[in-house]
Amino acid sequence: MSDGLDLTIAVAIRRTVQALELEAAEHGLEKLTEVKHLKPAFRDALLGVGLDGVQMSEKRLRFPSWEPRGVKGRLGGVDVIVGAEPDYRAFFELKWARGTHELGWTLWDTYKLAAARMHYGVSAYVVVGAPNSFWSDDAVPCVALYCDSTWSSQQLFSHYEEAWGDLLTGGTARPSRVPVSITTRLVASARLETSPRWELRALRIDVTDDGWLEFDGDWPVGHQPGRARAPAVPAGQVPERRAPSPLARTMCS
Repeated sequence: MSDGLDLTIAVAIRRTVQALELEAAEHGLEKLTEVKHLKPAFRDALLGVGLDGVQMSEKRLRFPSWEPRGVKGRLGGVDVIVGAEPDYRAFFELKWARGTHELGWTLWDTYKLAAARMHYGVSAYVVVGAPNSFWSDDAVPCVALYCDSTWSSQQLFSHYEEAWGDLLTGGTARPSRVPVSITTRLVASARLETSPRWELRALRIDVTDDGWLEFDGDWPVGHQPGRARAPAVPAGQVPERRAPSPLARTMCS
């Protein structure tokens, strides 16, 4: 994936924040939503930085690794797409997290995008807005993911078991397998000057090996829900941006 695209996304994030600040000033921060505000602001920002092929509506695509036998549910559409079939360039999943549980829901988005990376070869990004207080609290589900690191999928599903269990109640789609590990890179973060303050982040999702973690129904093979989970980070430590997380399978040098 291109570092040049990452830089373009970083500029788009700043433009998106500026647009959201104006919306918050006019309508109130509490009125902002993902569908009515974040999604159109981000699409406009991508167009504003000169990206060609920004589609103006989400699109539902096939993800073979999310189509287990006997399961009728399918993944929803990709929130924002750049490019057109067969030359898709980038996929984005967006989230406006008013509750801490909604940050936990980005685990689903992360593995949906990992599948997109493997099946379509696109650059893949999660774009998430949340209050500053969430980003600074490592107890909030999936906050630790928003840094530069490589992660064991088995460990992530174990540690974020509660978040994944919550997601399972929200739809019928299921993975049949996921990459054995994923790599994350925080490509942008920008604060909204609102009260309370929020921050918008863009996280790139990549897959650096071709191994698979198979699923048995709702969970990875060998996982037993309800058992004690390993901590995401050692006690008293919080992963820093652009630094490898202690949960990572392979540390960045």
